[in-house]
Amino acid sequence: MPRQISVSNRAVSGFVNKLTLRLASLSPNTEAKMRLIIPTLAALMALTAISVQAAPVPTNPHPHSKWRETPAQNVRKSEKYDYLVETNSSFRASRMRKECGPIRDPELRANCLGSFSVYEPR
Repeated sequence: MPRQISVSNRAVSGFVNKLTLRLASLSPNTEAKMRLIIPTLAALMALTAISVQAAPVPTNPHPHSKWRETPAQNVRKSEKYDYLVETNSSFRASRMRKECGPIRDPELRANCLGSFSVYEPR
């Protein structure tokens, strides 16, 4: 004897109404499997939504994304950097601390500090 399930007009959506009617027409074994699969799929979808929301978003990897540096601008910046390293002792000391400070291997650190004394032809 087929079961009769009445579906209220106040159901959440048409999908729920169709699903309820479809489950009613299935055999008991198939219905039991579906009742197990559907909550599992719903839980996986919820977990996916939560993990996507919880993923860290880069804080703006390129602060000037519309502005691109030309090769000529890069050369000018590099020349300015080299000039400041050669002529400004406080800038040089600051760059040495910043660039070589995190290096813990004594030999690599010595090489880094020594690289500030190497002559760079223009």
